[in-house]
Amino acid sequence: WPRYVRVAEWLASEAGLFYSEGAALFAEASIARDLQLMGERFMLSGRADLISIGNDGTFSIFDFKSGTAPAVKDTSDTFSYQLTLEAAILEAGGYGNRSKLAAKKLAYVKVGGGTPAGDEKCIDKNSVANSAEHLAGLIQLLTDYMAEDQPFLPRANAKPDYKGQHDHLSRYKEWSTRGVLP
Repeated sequence: WPRYVRVAEWLASEAGLFYSEGAALFAEASIARDLQLMGERFMLSGRADLISIGNDGTFSIFDFKSGTAPAVKDTSDTFSYQLTLEAAILEAGGYGNRSKLAAKKLAYVKVGGGTPAGDEKCIDKNSVANSAEHLAGLIQLLTDYMAEDQPFLPRANAKPDYKGQHDHLSRYKEWSTRGVLP
């Protein structure tokens, strides 16, 4: 209960992080966008924890975490595209048929009830601006996987020292010793 109280107090005191005058807030918002790949229709969808849409045509997306949020550097590199892909969906009218929206801010919000009770970690402006580039990369990856000779690698873009939390499920260690994987 004390942790809950600290989180509630922090959220109330930091309401300005999420809400600006004239903005509408949407919690647990389902978003989706159609993609066409090699003549096939795909649906890219997600659920945004919190979207703030301003009356100036900009939006912010907040992803709440009770644990560690991805490093900002990983969002700029090739690992944590969740928020930038959600931004690309919204920019294409993927929420309530709203069009011509532009990403203003993408942020992870850690709420744990400790000291401090919460913390906002904004994604750098370059990654926010590159949401279309991140979507293009996803489309290229999906297009590549549609080729019959393309293997489904468990972590094709991983850094050599990266230890994936699901490596044991993908049998990554077993396959990497055979020279099949990076």
